[in-house]
Amino acid sequence: MEFVDTHAHLNFEDFRDDWESVVERAGAAGVSVIVVVGIDLKSSQKACQMAACHPAVYASIGIHPSLANDISGIDLKQIGTALMSLSRNAKVVAIGEIGLDYHQPQISVPMQKELLTMQVSLAKKLSLPILVHVRGAQSDILPTLHQASGGRFPKGVFHCFSGSKQYLSDVVSSGFFISFTSTITYSHGVSRRSVDVPLERLLLESDAPFMSPVALRGQRNEPISVTIIAEQHAKLRRIQLSKVASQTTKNAKLLFRI
Repeated sequence: MEFVDTHAHLNFEDFRDDWESVVERAGAAGVSVIVVVGIDLKSSQKACQMAACHPAVYASIGIHPSLANDISGIDLKQIGTALMSLSRNAKVVAIGEIGLDYHQPQISVPMQKELLTMQVSLAKKLSLPILVHVRGAQSDILPTLHQASGGRFPKGVFHCFSGSKQYLSDVVSSGFFISFTSTITYSHGVSRRSVDVPLERLLLESDAPFMSPVALRGQRNEPISVTIIAEQHAKLRRIQLSKVASQTTKNAKLLFRI
């Protein structure tokens, strides 16, 4: 069986000394593709470098909303230019991790929206999907994305999904894919919500090094954990693991064009 980890931070310090071994370990378990996700220019550049070094690794580049306070109007244009330059790497498959995060009230909401709008516009220009981070901003994210993309929704995935059944329905009907982290192995609410996602809209993600599955709590999370997440999806849906693996892999390759 083949699996795709659509969201991992192997470019973080947690993996500085052994990221290649981590990729090989995941590959041995069937994880054929790992999308390494940037949260700022430095980590985005690192993701591109890693993608150039390993055939299983692809890169996503972007600026996380939690960094919005560090960006001025002048810097925004410069950041856009820098991201555009990084996007010339043939293995850049998405713009992200981008979005809105209202969990930290000290971070400027207008600046978050300005940052998000710039990156959605870049994704549209490059015909790339987006990786969407949302925390505490469920009521704002879809209208903001719709406006930022010129009155239509961009292609992309809502990563580490949480929220109500109605919110999930709204996100899916807007054309987005959905991915859940290992939280589906220890959160009844998230587990229940995951079965509401059509299998044709489901993706797998580890969000490594964060949120290890229950069986590995306290340990560094790795991309290999998407096999455990896939098993949980199969269990919750009462279908064969092979069906989850094949459909989510098909979904990922379709979205990222790999």
